Amino acid sequence: MSLSGLFSFALPVTARQARILAPFSLVLGLLGGCKINAVATPPPTACVKDIDCGGGASCTNGTCIPRSAGGSWAIELLPTSDSPAAQTQLAAVNFSNGQANVLTADAKVTITGDLPEGEALIGHSHVILTVQTPIPGHADLQFQTDWLTPVMQMQGSPSQFSLTVPASTIGSNATFLLSGLSPADVAQPPENIQTKLATVNHLMIDHASHYVNGTIANTSGAFVAHALSGGQVVSNNFKVQSDNTFRIAIPDQVAFAPSQQPITIEVVPSGSQYSSPRFTTPPITFGINREINIGTLNLPAIGFAALFRFKVAGPDQKPVFGAIVRAHTVLASDESGSSELVRDGTTDANGNVDLPLLPALNGGNQIYDVSVIPPAGSAFGVSCTSGIAINGGQNPGGAGTTPVAAQLSLPPKATLSGTIFSAAGQAVSGVAIAATRTAVDPTSNCGSSIVAASASGISNPDGSFQLMVDPGTYRLDFDPPAGAAVPRLTQVGVVVMSSSTSMGSVDLPSGELIMGQVHASDGSRLPSVDVRFFRLACSGADQCYGPTRVEPILSAETHSDANGAFQVVVPVQQ
Repeated sequence: MSLSGLFSFALPVTARQARILAPFSLVLGLLGGCKINAVATPPPTACVKDIDCGGGASCTNGTCIPRSAGGSWAIELLPTSDSPAAQTQLAAVNFSNGQANVLTADAKVTITGDLPEGEALIGHSHVILTVQTPIPGHADLQFQTDWLTPVMQMQGSPSQFSLTVPASTIGSNATFLLSGLSPADVAQPPENIQTKLATVNHLMIDHASHYVNGTIANTSGAFVAHALSGGQVVSNNFKVQSDNTFRIAIPDQVAFAPSQQPITIEVVPSGSQYSSPRFTTPPITFGINREINIGTLNLPAIGFAALFRFKVAGPDQKPVFGAIVRAHTVLASDESGSSELVRDGTTDANGNVDLPLLPALNGGNQIYDVSVIPPAGSAFGVSCTSGIAINGGQNPGGAGTTPVAAQLSLPPKATLSGTIFSAAGQAVSGVAIAATRTAVDPTSNCGSSIVAASASGISNPDGSFQLMVDPGTYRLDFDPPAGAAVPRLTQVGVVVMSSSTSMGSVDLPSGELIMGQVHASDGSRLPSVDVRFFRLACSGADQCYGPTRVEPILSAETHSDANGAFQVVVPVQQ
């Protein structure tokens, strides 16, 4: 950033106060937690070299910044892919001015795994290794590969898979998830194998399973049945037999996992270019019997799909190119479950998209809900329309033309604005702002399944910024440019109204400088390592390690130079 963005020595104190107090009436009606500087703090000290600063401070981008005299941070090191070092997570690192502050990255280790001879998953599976993160709230470490047996593999040579992992994970509790690739997935369900991670892992599958039996009514064509939990397949993909029966296997460790999400049975067409219509049962519960029969699933009779056109325009009625249009309907529903159809496509240069939809069989209307997601970077917001009637017996466009099902209009996005200041009251330019929606606007008819695109921007020389976003609740990340004398800031729970929201003054926290080095396990210095500093935001096992864990806050990020050295401004720890 320029020095003019950091200092304003010629600006009288009264004028600066007027600048800060001017948006006061606007801020009161908006988000809580926005700090307003009634009295500006003195500007930072200008410098050229460290000698220009007092003891315990360093010259950073023309500003004297105090060096960190303590504090503890969770650290993640991300070397480049061609580095001899591996991804490294450190739960608590203490920094001080009286030491070199060396961060040591893990070495890479190659591990192998195998199964006893005769197992269906050998050489026909996808392998995911999960190791619990040492940083509370952070996503667990995952490593994955496809286990494929080479066609020309030497006879008698055992088939193995291999993965590259950080050396510190050896000896940790680990979970291998093996999911069969076709055709192994027909007979074999995914298997979770828990073990102590070693360089050579001889894995054993516990074949104890619960079985779900059922019959499909009103079928025409081939179908596949499987079990789902949390959106993931947890059983084999069983091809429904010619007598319309199925029997799927669910491993015991899945059926009775303490944290297991509800299990449902899903039936989908086999060999179709579409994975729907799909039939889903209500959640099932396992008792003491290893086999349960869920009876007859009443799939509705399915007619022939016909193309229906949707036209998408903006508020100015001009066509929108590249928007995703998704149509959803419930074809039938009873106590055995429900059958749903989802179709989507992307609009062309004329704002048109043709979707193959199913009209009602009896000549009446089939009711669809249609959502539209604009292309990335668009000034338009998402749109959801309910109750669109599809009738295959009518074609307003005439014979040989695609009937127009609906003309959809996208609303303009809301405006989120503010001005960024340092803790000393100086406008900060060049700050990268990223807005990520964490909850939908409760007044919107678009559900949480409709993902709004994140928005980003850069603050202007006067510190001001403006983003175009969909209404809702957001996490905002304010990331100053590399080498800036101000720290990073994350704000959560920022509510954006349907038209415009002004945050007023966004005050970056006070910062202090941390200096250090990144070394490999052999003591050599590591260049080009991404060094991330996190502040923990969780408490308790569920928040820190459960499926709904609260992620740590990224507070600073920097890279080591050619000599492995780094320095970064972090928020002062309270």
